[in-house]
Amino acid sequence: MTSNIQTLRASIATAIDARIAREDAKSSMTSSNKKKLTDVRDVAQRSDDIASLLLACNFDAASVNLNVYSVEKMLDIAQYACSASRMSQYCNALFDSALVLEKASIEITRDVVAALCTNDIKTKFDAKIKSTRVQKAVSKSTVATQHNSTINAYLALNMLNVTRNANNDECFTLNRENAAVKAIAERKQIKLSDEVAAQ
Repeated sequence: MTSNIQTLRASIATAIDARIAREDAKSSMTSSNKKKLTDVRDVAQRSDDIASLLLACNFDAASVNLNVYSVEKMLDIAQYACSASRMSQYCNALFDSALVLEKASIEITRDVVAALCTNDIKTKFDAKIKSTRVQKAVSKSTVATQHNSTINAYLALNMLNVTRNANNDECFTLNRENAAVKAIAERKQIKLSDEVAAQ
């Protein structure tokens, strides 16, 4: 296990350093965004809990090449799963709403996730997500950025099962066998077995 963690840490550091070098060559990344990347490297290096969780989630270091907001949210989720005080409101909304929507047998497509990122998109399932969606109105561009980066962060940690519906739309369900999903459910005092039984 220890050698696997060290290998993962090394691969994360290598991937992040390589990305920053590429961005520096193009002068295309702000210092703020660089810090979001180096935070992932540094937190994984110093925290055994975070490194162990990433390993348990089969995290692929290549995921650090995603949009910076996705990478930032991935770390945010991992830290929350390992007892940080809070999680991004968008990541939180996806987790809580997914449980509600799955129980109601409502397909969770990318459009559905977008609707969770604001309280002013009207849907046929508004009543179901009234208390679990983001509790404020945000711009269309913010919804676009936030729902994509949230999905990408969840996928980077293998927290979602992905299927296709009859329209060939991606459909998501929480991967209840995933270490981060289990840890977050425990923090929220949710019994995933009860959620499965209720479906």
